[in-house]
Order: sequence, then structure tokens, then C-alpha cells
Amino acid sequence: MIKTLAISLLAIVAVSLPAHATAIEYSIDFTLSEFSVLLPTSGSFDYDPTVGFTNFIVNWDGQTFDLTTAANDLTLIADPPTGCGPTGSGYQPAYAFQILTGTAAGCDAHYAWAGTNSDFLGYDEFSFVLNPGGTSRSQDVIAQENPISSGPFYDVASGSWTVTEESSTSAPEPGTLGMMLFGGLAFAGTKLGTAARRRRH
Repeated sequence: MIKTLAISLLAIVAVSLPAHATAIEYSIDFTLSEFSVLLPTSGSFDYDPTVGFTNFIVNWDGQTFDLTTAANDLTLIADPPTGCGPTGSGYQPAYAFQILTGTAAGCDAHYAWAGTNSDFLGYDEFSFVLNPGGTSRSQDVIAQENPISSGPFYDVASGSWTVTEESSTSAPEPGTLGMMLFGGLAFAGTKLGTAARRRRH
């Protein structure tokens, strides 16, 4: 009886365990265009296909840009659509990940990062931009604006980038963890059952 109860309870726990996300950390290596200065000092993000982006931070020109929300809610800023990804006002994080890794499909995609630090405009901005080939002026952009911190000045820079996978943070798959618990409780139930039989005898 005890053995059967223990196994039943463990089976319920194993089935109800939540899924554990696997986030992969990526570093971003920046290069400058021909006439640019002010290379970003660092850039990285964590990405999990099931939940999107976390900790997406770029440091440029003394400013820290948190692009997490922008990457999770990528928007089209010009018409017609670029043809490189989904149409509409809101894109899934998966398309932003394609832009960052240079794997967008459906057009002759060109990629560039851009930074603007402008007292005249009143804000600092850092962006990752996809431009389709040909004459289209459309862009798909991951961008973050910060309020201007000091001035007067006007700094601009642009260039290209590459992304490198650094590490992953994962937990046991739900099925694996459930089986581990199931085996442990089953073993405990067997021991309890044996002890109960010994007491009866």
C-alpha cells in the first residue's frame, strides 16, 4: 500500500513539473565603418527561443543601452516591408535573433549597427539595422534611445558586427528530472514496503 502510494504521488509530481528554459549567452564583436570612430566597448545578450531575449546590453560612447525590450518587440519603421521577415507592426524575438546572427532570409539583407549621441536631437540612440538590397528604403531595426546625459556634442558611428555563442545555462529536462524523482521514490517505496512486510512477520 505504501509503495503504491509513493509511486502514484511521484508520477503526479513528474508529470506536473514545469519546463526549464535554456538560455544561451552571446557576445557581440563590433567593427567600425571606414570613417567612424567610437567603437562600442562591449555588447552581449542571452537568448532562449522559448522566452526571447534577456540581458541585452550594449555600451557605446559612455552610454549603456538596454535593447532587451526592443529585441523582443521588433518593429518595421518604413514601408514597404523589407521582405526579410514577418509583416506587421510586431515581430517575434526569433526574427530579431536572425538579424543579430545575420541569418534573415527572403531578401538580400545588409546589416549595420549605428550609434548617435546628439545634444541637438536630445537623445542618444544605438541600433542594429537590416536593410534589404535594391532600391528599398525599408528597414527592420532593433533600437534603444536614452535621454541625453550631457553636451553639447554630436557623436555618430557605424559599422558591422558578428555574434559568438559563449555559454548556455540549462536545467535538466522535465522528463529527465521527473524520471530521477520517480526512480528515487520508487526505491523508497520498495524499502518501505519491505519494512512493512517484515513488521507483519
